Amino acid sequence: MSKYKAYKDYDDSLMDGMIKLFVLKKSKKDTWWCRIKIPGVSGYAVGDRSLKTTSKEEAKDLARSLYLREYEKHKSGGVVGDTSWDVFFEKYLIWFKPTETLNGVTSQTKDEWVNERYFRQYFGKKKIEDLRPEDVLGYLDWRIDYWKKKTHQSRKKGSVKIYSTEPHKNTIRKEVYILKRVFDLAREEGRIKWSFPDRAVLRRLKPLKKGSQRGRFSPYEGKKDYEDWVFLKKSLYGRRKQFRTRYYDSRGRHKSYHPDTIVANERLICFMNVMVNVGMRPQELLRLRWEDVRLRKEVELLEGIKVEYEYTLYDISAKVSKTDRARTAVAANGKYSWKHIQEWKEVCLEFGYGTEPRDLLFGGKNKRDKPSNMPAYFRKTLIDLGLHQDSEGRHRSLYSFRHLFIEYAVKENRPIKAVRDNCGTSLRMLNDYYMSNNAWDMRHHLIRKGFYERAIKQADKTRTIKIESIEDI
Repeated sequence: MSKYKAYKDYDDSLMDGMIKLFVLKKSKKDTWWCRIKIPGVSGYAVGDRSLKTTSKEEAKDLARSLYLREYEKHKSGGVVGDTSWDVFFEKYLIWFKPTETLNGVTSQTKDEWVNERYFRQYFGKKKIEDLRPEDVLGYLDWRIDYWKKKTHQSRKKGSVKIYSTEPHKNTIRKEVYILKRVFDLAREEGRIKWSFPDRAVLRRLKPLKKGSQRGRFSPYEGKKDYEDWVFLKKSLYGRRKQFRTRYYDSRGRHKSYHPDTIVANERLICFMNVMVNVGMRPQELLRLRWEDVRLRKEVELLEGIKVEYEYTLYDISAKVSKTDRARTAVAANGKYSWKHIQEWKEVCLEFGYGTEPRDLLFGGKNKRDKPSNMPAYFRKTLIDLGLHQDSEGRHRSLYSFRHLFIEYAVKENRPIKAVRDNCGTSLRMLNDYYMSNNAWDMRHHLIRKGFYERAIKQADKTRTIKIESIEDI
């Protein structure tokens, strides 16, 4: 019997404890396993390897010969132990010191997610010492085309591609930085002798195009994107009426729609209206709680007449904000936005969803602290309605509502700084990524406010005035 609960039998007397033999408690055939240490090598040189025998004496001979083989390899300057990608990446996670980021998520956690999602699919069980710079460049080509091959099965449209565009250059660059740290560690340990191909990787990455690559809706009548926006609203409100009525199935039975179907549609309606009226990022809105939404009323005297204003305010804390800065977003139409919040609250009370101050605004029924999977549901809805692509062939997402909010601001000539504060971004980002397709020259609006003339006095007249110099005013 073993003194350890996880083993049926355990023996660490071989080679002064350098070899550990054991039989797992869950093992049905009583197969012997071993772990081997080598002097001068940190950790186990051979970890959890099956010896494929039930005889203890035979297991000792096999483990002893394996130890001598690995010891001679280490003595001659070779690499010992299991150096497959999975094993070495776990060692990298121990070596790499995690750093705190937004909401307590560490860089180590992000590296684990990227490894599970992409690295393991490409590198698989390849050994570190067998990899070459060509494998890194091959990974880039494979990663850029990864989502182009993904499809979604729709009843009406059949197999529909989810994404047709390449991932953002910054996304690929972050993954390249992780690979560089992994291969730098391998080079320190002497497992590889080549340096990471920095220049070849940068040449392979295409330059970032000006303007966002996301699909859009349009507030301008006469355009196809505007017709899609109107059709989406009509379809969602039509579903609201449809899901509330009973229907007959194929067998003639009188049935009602599932409550989760009703709630999902109502959640999307409220989410859509709040996004178009506020313009915050989708992930910021998904993390808001009921206590973060409030109604403010103000009374102003205009020529002796009392005029009442109502504002719907959304308090975005530093933990929720992508930029780590707290801000308060104001809805463009206060009464309209507050009306949809109250309608959504009535639905939550009807179907038993949380409406306490600390509950998430768009949380689930059983997991109130976990945001609902709104992006996937919205993508499926667009595919079913045939609205997943805009007039230029770009795929729409929840971010399309943020673009729509900014385009409405352009159309209605709202103050540019108010739009910037609401969206939690900079003037440069607004000009480069949100308003490029509208051919909206920001300097025209800055001239009207008197900002551009002051910027010219402070900057050198011989060079082009940059947006950063205007933003600091």
